[in-house]
Amino acid sequence: MSHFAALPGYAVLVFDNRGVGWSDTPPSLYSTSEMAKDVQELLDYVGWTEDRSLNVVGVSMGGMLAQELVSLCLVRL
Repeated sequence: MSHFAALPGYAVLVFDNRGVGWSDTPPSLYSTSEMAKDVQELLDYVGWTEDRSLNVVGVSMGGMLAQELVSLCLVRL
């Protein structure tokens, strides 16, 4: 990550999903679709809303979330 964060014109955002790290754990079950919506809201919050402005990388469940994110905000990717 530090390599990409050091490149001019790039920034890196790393976050914890629900129930991981310092984030709250909801009392009920939640889906990858809901977690992808969390990511979309986080991107909105930090102001990363421009078309074709994102590169998304995810492994395992993160890859599933990345696929869900495509359906939510395709024009940003």
